[in-house]
Amino acid sequence: MSLELDEKQYLTEEKISSWADEWTFKGSNIGTYTHKIHRYPAMFIPQLVRKLLNEYSSENETILDVFNGSGSTSVEALITGRNTIGIEINPLANLIAEVKTAALKSNDISVAFAKIKTDYLQTQSVKLASFERIEFWFTDSVIFNLSKLKAAILKIGSSELKNFFLICLSENIRELSVCRHTGFKMHRDPKKIDKQYTSDEVFGRFGKSVEKNMIAVSKFSAAVEHQKNEKRLIQGSSTKRFEIDPVDFILTSPPYGDSRTTVAYGQFSRLCSQWLDLNIHGLNNIANLDKELLGGKVGLEQSINEVAAKSDTLQSALAYYAQMLASDKLLVSESKKLASRINDVASFYVDLDKTIANSAYYLKNGRHFVLVTGSRVVKMYKLHTDIIIAELAEHYGFKLSAIFYRNIENKRMPRFVSATNIVGEKAPTMTKESIVVLRKVN
Repeated sequence: MSLELDEKQYLTEEKISSWADEWTFKGSNIGTYTHKIHRYPAMFIPQLVRKLLNEYSSENETILDVFNGSGSTSVEALITGRNTIGIEINPLANLIAEVKTAALKSNDISVAFAKIKTDYLQTQSVKLASFERIEFWFTDSVIFNLSKLKAAILKIGSSELKNFFLICLSENIRELSVCRHTGFKMHRDPKKIDKQYTSDEVFGRFGKSVEKNMIAVSKFSAAVEHQKNEKRLIQGSSTKRFEIDPVDFILTSPPYGDSRTTVAYGQFSRLCSQWLDLNIHGLNNIANLDKELLGGKVGLEQSINEVAAKSDTLQSALAYYAQMLASDKLLVSESKKLASRINDVASFYVDLDKTIANSAYYLKNGRHFVLVTGSRVVKMYKLHTDIIIAELAEHYGFKLSAIFYRNIENKRMPRFVSATNIVGEKAPTMTKESIVVLRKVN
């Protein structure tokens, strides 16, 4: 098994005190292997994944991540000699995970890249890409040059190589758009609205991504070269149940809340997904992805009451919000906004409960289910998601083994952030994550 030098320290035996206390991994290289391919929100720290894999599973066992995202768990599972299954609803995230876990040869990438370059430079006219509001987010020169590049990539015969180059293309889409590249939500950057790019500039950015990602893929390929472990990536919602043979360990990090007011996975993925023609079966527009994520749809009162009955902590939170709603100091408009916000919160936990139930179905008896989560503040009330998870899980045969806490490292973290789309409404910044360790006892 080939492992990078700065990762080996997490495979050695440690005293329980150091094992329990070290979760931050400050100063560790989080861009090892293919982990730095394509930016994606709220990614797992590889060292955290590997530490948990080595504690709660063994080589050749099967690992499941029910919120697989861009595939951090899948990458680490394969590198450490385990089989991997990932469930993820976002088609862009699934494509990134496919590329991160593909054992490609550098020579094959180089040959295909040369063909793409020749085709791109020789093409004088091309059918322009078209999707809703493309002209709003991209200047004419970018639309033309990205269309040429995409057409050249699609001529590659190998699906694995084609996906590799599409992800290299995707890495540059938001930066080449007039969208602010620093955040995840979609806001136009006034400084970029009239920015035009030459053909050479667009291809130059693409070429740098290819070079960077080819090195990463080569390291991953070398690490798994002599292994026969299997991967399976499923595009679908974690709230749905799939036919999966019983697994040995489930490791995941669910969203910290509904996508509308926490991490906007759908908004982040929208432009790239539209350029790559990615969609979800049954969804007419990828722009509606956030509505398909946890808490994205309004929950029914009956479902909310049923889930709340399983968790005293959730019941207390909803009672607090009900008391706020009953206040005669609220204006009608304020009351409606608050009721909508409370429903968002409750709907998120209804969907999370479904995921926990499905996880119990997938996991072998006696094995562990670990969730890395955060407890956010809504309307100045802290939602203890870690405790809520533990209480809900009891109803599906899980027993809480431990909760560890890790600092979320951020050099420039404000004390308060905007938690909603309402101007001026702020919430304290989340500074810690909880690592909830559950064991299936029946």
